[in-house]
Amino acid sequence: MNIVILTSVDHCYANALLNVLIRKNSFRNHHVLVLEQHGIIPGKSKFFGLIRYLNIAGMRYVFWQVLKQYTFYFLRNLRGKTGAVQSLYFPYWKQKGSDLVRADCPRLRTDGAYDVIRKCKPDLILSLLSKEIIPERIFTLAGRGCVNLHPAPLPFYRGVSPAFWVLANGGKTGGVTLHAIDKGIDTGNIISQELFPTRGLMTEHALYMKATKLGAGLVADFLIQVKKIPLKNMSLQTNATSGSYFSLPTKDAVEKFFKLGYSFFTLKEFLSS
Repeated sequence: MNIVILTSVDHCYANALLNVLIRKNSFRNHHVLVLEQHGIIPGKSKFFGLIRYLNIAGMRYVFWQVLKQYTFYFLRNLRGKTGAVQSLYFPYWKQKGSDLVRADCPRLRTDGAYDVIRKCKPDLILSLLSKEIIPERIFTLAGRGCVNLHPAPLPFYRGVSPAFWVLANGGKTGGVTLHAIDKGIDTGNIISQELFPTRGLMTEHALYMKATKLGAGLVADFLIQVKKIPLKNMSLQTNATSGSYFSLPTKDAVEKFFKLGYSFFTLKEFLSS
């Protein structure tokens, strides 16, 4: 199959997810183009995105997210040089047998993005921690379907930063959901889902990594299934209209997150992955 993966450049959990999928040989015998999106907020400069996060989420949130990002950069570069391929932060494109083509992704609502994806003649489009809502004219290009992996127990926690919101709301159940893409935000019918208790997961990073590892299994199984049955012919679970939606973390939510005893990550977690 011709597969187009829409993801975010230098994204910690996207890197980990693709590493797991490559180790599983999930892309063997497929032609895969990875389109990496830049920026903090789609269509906006990094400066604008940073200011928006500072205004809504506050300095404390931004500080920890920036620190986490640079910790990831450091470890990925280090492990890339030392060849520590078992690390989830090893540069996925250096994995033996990856055979993936990487390219920068224009904003999805532009003609440039549409033309790039159309020329690939995709059988399947995978949204793996993509930053943008995928326009209908793009998600209908894929003959066998267009799907998204969302690190939350849909229909709950649609939208942005679901792992943070699960913990900030004192949620007892986390999850990861593979679903078809439609015109809504995380509203497409559910292909498969894994739920797990949040007990013992005391950082946003731990929750994301749990969802990432389980999510890799959902994607790998789906890639086997979709070779035989197009998405439109699969029996899917309705994604209920009830549930919840969250946008950017707020300052009040960040304060509650810390009061509940959570943190964003620990160095020990990074070093052990």
